[in-house]
Amino acid sequence: RRGSTADRWGWLAAAAAIVALLAWNAINVRKAHDRDEQARAAVADLTTHQRELQLQNQRLAAQLSALTSAATQTINLSGQEAAPHASARVFLDAPGRRAFVFFHNLPANAEDKSYQLWVIPAGKAPVSAGVFDSASSGDASIVVSNLPVGSEIAGLAVTLEPRGGVSSPTGSKFLVGGNL
Repeated sequence: RRGSTADRWGWLAAAAAIVALLAWNAINVRKAHDRDEQARAAVADLTTHQRELQLQNQRLAAQLSALTSAATQTINLSGQEAAPHASARVFLDAPGRRAFVFFHNLPANAEDKSYQLWVIPAGKAPVSAGVFDSASSGDASIVVSNLPVGSEIAGLAVTLEPRGGVSSPTGSKFLVGGNL
């Protein structure tokens, strides 16, 4: 009888070892599945990021092409009394009805204020070309789309306005340029 009890204990020990191995294997399979899911998610994120970078690259290539075109005009804006060291350079792509504007040394605007760029058509009232904020470095940029057609641009100006902008200039002029 001793042999049969020992055999039973041996079989139980073997069965316990098999159950432990199966459990260990199931845990490792689950971990591998989780790592696979994480890797798939990372690949999806990288694919999305790659598409965004490709679109950004296409936009930058189009902007560079417009900036270097023979048809592109350059207008310099000079700092006024409110910001004498400020400056801006406008690259006016008339055929594309857009402008690329780069600002330098503008004072940082308060949270309740926005800078507003104005296009001043010859003989007409200023038209808002957009609002922007200045970084603490004093640098900012804006791309203006859908510039007015059929009217020559006499100049551009930048004022400091309530956050979000206004329908006509009310604040101090920070920058002015063109044939004003």
